Amino acid sequence: MRKKNMINLIPEKFKKELKQQAQQRLIFGVEGYFLLLLICFLVGLGLIYSFLWAELNFQKATLQGYRQGEEVVRLDAQIKELNDRALAVAKFKQGMTSQVGMLRKISDNLVSGIKISNITAKKNKDGLSYQIKITGLAKDNSSLFDFRSKLEGDKEISKLVIPDTLFLQDQDINFEISFEYKKL
Repeated sequence: MRKKNMINLIPEKFKKELKQQAQQRLIFGVEGYFLLLLICFLVGLGLIYSFLWAELNFQKATLQGYRQGEEVVRLDAQIKELNDRALAVAKFKQGMTSQVGMLRKISDNLVSGIKISNITAKKNKDGLSYQIKITGLAKDNSSLFDFRSKLEGDKEISKLVIPDTLFLQDQDINFEISFEYKKL
């Protein structure tokens, strides 16, 4: 209330300046608030952009991890297949036997005058013995007889089959012998 009773002694020129200054302060204040609002808006947009960018990269990483997971599954399948093949080879190799013992046994029983042209070995169903077939040329029937005698005397050889008609020939006898070999 006191203001109303006061007498305003400020000249008109200064009053206009004061009014302009008050209007400028009002405009600067509004501009300041507007600038502050614009800065907050830009910071908000920046935060939204950062959030979306981070979410996008997270989704990319997740998708890439999923793809890598598919790759891992594919590689696991390939590794399993290769392991199965290796096991099959190992089983095959385990089922194989060295024929050195059989060949050594045959060479130990050879006599002079016998030439072997072919040896075949077939594993029997029991998996422990082999059916052996030998073809060759005997110089004479006495060499063939000595060879048969040595084979019959061997404990690891059984079921020896030599046709008796082979002994009717005197020289250059083509023969075929079969027997079962079982290492003791």
